[in-house]
Amino acid sequence: IKFVQPEEKGNDFLLAISTPVMTRVRKHLSMDTKMIFIDSTGSVDTHDLVVTLFVVATSIGALPIGITITGSKSEATYTSVFKLLESLSVEIDEASKLNPSIGMTDHDDALRNAIQHVWPSVTLLLCLFHVLQAVWRFLISKPSGLTKDSKQEFFCKIKEMRSLRLQ
Repeated sequence: IKFVQPEEKGNDFLLAISTPVMTRVRKHLSMDTKMIFIDSTGSVDTHDLVVTLFVVATSIGALPIGITITGSKSEATYTSVFKLLESLSVEIDEASKLNPSIGMTDHDDALRNAIQHVWPSVTLLLCLFHVLQAVWRFLISKPSGLTKDSKQEFFCKIKEMRSLRLQ
């Protein structure tokens, strides 16, 4: 666990966590961790803390490699805590340094910009789940001119598009 209380205004604290399981994943599967999935959730408690989970794609499935907890979803906070997580991984084992080739996230500009800042060579992809979630939220919250049944049908057509092949 690494904890930092920055002097910058707005950043209450930065916490990077690597459990024993996460540490083993990093040590033993370092060559297999080129794709990383990063997802944050915030405002789930009375302190509006932001919890970010890091999971890697491996030949045996997705495995967790880190968790961060912060007091903000700003780009500066994400950048600081990602660097903290990276330094924690180097402390565990230099060979397990995080250096993903591909990163999958939702469409959070602050999160994506911070990832690009810490790992400049990463290729960022949008998570299909989050894309579909955004479409559904748009359909149910905005006056789209579609009937209730049409919204469901439209959403199903959007979901079908994920399996289309580009020519």
